[in-house]
Amino acid sequence: QILALPGVHAVFRRTGSPESSFYIEGPDQGELVVRLDKTGKHDTTALKHKLDQLLQKMDGVIGRVNEPTSEKLDESFSGLPALFGITLYGTDLDELYSAAAQVEATAHKLPGLANVVNNTKIPVDQISIRLAPDKLGLRRVNTKDAARAIRLAMQGATISEVVKDQKPVPIFLRFQSQFRKGIEDVRKIPIPVVDGGSIPLSQVADIRQSSGHPAIAHQHGLRSLTLTAEIDGNPLSVIHNLNTALAGLHFPPDIQIAYTGEYGQLIKTASQMFWVFLGSALLVYGIIALQLNNLLDPLVVLGKLPMDFMGAALALFVTRQSIDLTVFIGFITLIGVSTNNGIVVLTFARNFREQGMGAVEAIREATRVRTRPMILTQLTTLLALIPAALGLGDGPQLLQPLGIMLFGGLTASTLFTLSLLPTMYMATERWRKIIPSRTKKMA
Repeated sequence: QILALPGVHAVFRRTGSPESSFYIEGPDQGELVVRLDKTGKHDTTALKHKLDQLLQKMDGVIGRVNEPTSEKLDESFSGLPALFGITLYGTDLDELYSAAAQVEATAHKLPGLANVVNNTKIPVDQISIRLAPDKLGLRRVNTKDAARAIRLAMQGATISEVVKDQKPVPIFLRFQSQFRKGIEDVRKIPIPVVDGGSIPLSQVADIRQSSGHPAIAHQHGLRSLTLTAEIDGNPLSVIHNLNTALAGLHFPPDIQIAYTGEYGQLIKTASQMFWVFLGSALLVYGIIALQLNNLLDPLVVLGKLPMDFMGAALALFVTRQSIDLTVFIGFITLIGVSTNNGIVVLTFARNFREQGMGAVEAIREATRVRTRPMILTQLTTLLALIPAALGLGDGPQLLQPLGIMLFGGLTASTLFTLSLLPTMYMATERWRKIIPSRTKKMA
């Protein structure tokens, strides 16, 4: 069905995760990689919508449609294949699954949360083997030998190595697939006896087939269960609404809820970003002070940064883009670009004042001289950001918030450099007479 969709060139399938790989899916999970044709004439948003509809029609399957680059980055940052995760902690597994069902039903009703996925709610067939101590003693079977025989038959193990082409090749031993298909094959697993020979596993164990939980995870010493979702809109508003909705639910006392995924990392990073921005501002202040030989002009340049940040934040708010780690990186980038424009204008103003102009004439002439070069430079940058801001090309989900943030921030930076910066320069003129420049001090 996927191959029949327009724009699809090929589909690749992977079930589970191989050993020593960067994949995190368990044996009950899989991944379909859809390769699009090379024409580039396809609407990825429409294709994603059609794939979502196909998944919804499949009974017993829970799926998510995501872009490979974005998914791998999310997994690298947070260990989850989605931006947002709701993790429940507790001691009783049944209570955890009951609470997760309530959270999932609540999250589905909230606007701003999309693709809410609970991979653990579908039971899987299991075969439980419980060794009977009395039967083991009666049959003279060692518990360790019985466990090793079961593991070797069903899971397999590396028993030795051989050298081939000067490279060690492991010898892996396990029952063939036709001898481990069902519960009857498990009952026939030979278990070694201390006196020699073997007996079927059914003579020393209680073997039953049932449905159970697909996985049991532990974090911080507690059992855990994670639901994943995507935030579509303002993250702060969505989280506030989710907190309000979850506060109305009634959970057992030992159930704890935490937000994980990349958003959880953002919460931890937000406090650290304050010090990053502060360190960046101090570093930029020192560089500008050395460049302009003045301790006051750097404050003029840095003083308009909050307005530039407001322009970037407004662009994200209007387009309803979520905040992720790439946006934080974009804000740091904006500091460098914005201060560079201010440095150039104030450098020209200083040169004009050294030629005998007054403060008003110098800053006016510096702004006039730098207006066209600055607008043309910023215009070329903004034009280059349009494809990313519009979500065109490959990987729009990853690049679009960054493109929109930089587009709004650079636009605001250009406008405020040509308007607010001269005003702040003149407002600090009387202080400039009190605080002499570094050049005058050295003279």
